[in-house]
Amino acid sequence: FSGLEVPELAALLSTFAFEPRRDEDEFEGWPTEGLERAWEPLGHLAEEVFSAEERHRLPLTRPPHPGFVRSAYDWADGVDLDELLDSNPLKAGDFVRTTRTVFDLLRQVGDAARVLDVEDLEKVVREGRKVIDRGVVAARGDMNRWQVLVNPRSARGRSAPAKIEAALSARSIPADVVVVEGQTMLHSIIRAAAAAEGSHRLVAAGGDGTVNLILNEIMARSWENPPLLGIIPTGSGSDLARTFGIGRDINRAVDRLVEGSPYPVDVGLAIGEWGRRYFLNEASVGATASAAAAALRIPGRLGTFRYVAAVAVSFAGLRHRQVQIEAGRRRFSGNALTVVAANGQFFGGGFNIAPRASMVDGLLDVQVFTCRKRQVAAMMRKVKGGNHLADPAVKRLVVPEARVETDQPWPVEVDGEPIGQTPLLVRLGGGRINLMV
Repeated sequence: FSGLEVPELAALLSTFAFEPRRDEDEFEGWPTEGLERAWEPLGHLAEEVFSAEERHRLPLTRPPHPGFVRSAYDWADGVDLDELLDSNPLKAGDFVRTTRTVFDLLRQVGDAARVLDVEDLEKVVREGRKVIDRGVVAARGDMNRWQVLVNPRSARGRSAPAKIEAALSARSIPADVVVVEGQTMLHSIIRAAAAAEGSHRLVAAGGDGTVNLILNEIMARSWENPPLLGIIPTGSGSDLARTFGIGRDINRAVDRLVEGSPYPVDVGLAIGEWGRRYFLNEASVGATASAAAAALRIPGRLGTFRYVAAVAVSFAGLRHRQVQIEAGRRRFSGNALTVVAANGQFFGGGFNIAPRASMVDGLLDVQVFTCRKRQVAAMMRKVKGGNHLADPAVKRLVVPEARVETDQPWPVEVDGEPIGQTPLLVRLGGGRINLMV
């Protein structure tokens, strides 16, 4: 093994980890000459072992197979999962399982290198374990463990991983904490989880936007066993967690992973120019969507005040629009400042927009706000406490589906994430997901 680079060592060890499923599995060739030279004595040794086992009528050891060499080499060389799978018929679940075995073999080689005092090999092993144990491979582990997916760009994202790991360790909760660096990495993690066997326990560690991204990755795939989704709020808003009484304290949120119960909730679906976008908490158009866009430009360290500041920033541009809503036999036509379709109870950093909403009744709490601009501050105070439903400037429709059209394009957001402009079709019936709350 000495003299090999990290990708070469990973590729060589993969010959012991890979189990071909078909006789026709083809070998694509050795990525480097050094790797081919290292394989020759290993192949001869394997033949000698096989012959000795046959002579002595011992159980035959599976011979090493080079069918995973290119995949292992590329992964250890930094290639991402999607690119790797696009050029390889291997399933994502098989890739993760085999790569985890390579990771364990590296540990064994490292242990031997320490005993034999082979420093160069020990260094290569250390580097190899770092580059291999990333992304979907790091997240996989035991599928009965929690996979905690941390958004490093949430309000408390930088400090969250260490705090979450400490809280999990203190409660002896088996989990892998993964810092998810972007949509591509998240896509790879969920894709591999859906392809793998067994149960799946995922945790969204971030704000409502993080939960939404993970939700949409989950809903885009078929699952043999639908995943269980936990929430650790580290965002500035985290309004979905409020509906279930999960505060911003990380320790208390982690407690729910062992003390909570699976709770199947309705999943909303927003359809428009963007295509299809699932949501859990709410969808809105107009002033609230403009404020959501403004909030993304305001530092998360302001916490829930970020959303009040966003209203102030966007206030000058608030305009009423002529709105038409069709919701079964229910109709609304008139000027409005904003329209909110709530599945959960809170939005906008703690505003109790839908105090009567239920996430299990198959109905959206659709509210149309027709108040004048000068009444916005007073209305916000009412909404904060959930005391606005009796106000004549609030029209309420409790329906499974609603179509919103406006005389001019109006911004649309779901779970605090801007997604496009009206028209909007919003409905429940997109399925359910099990929250661990």
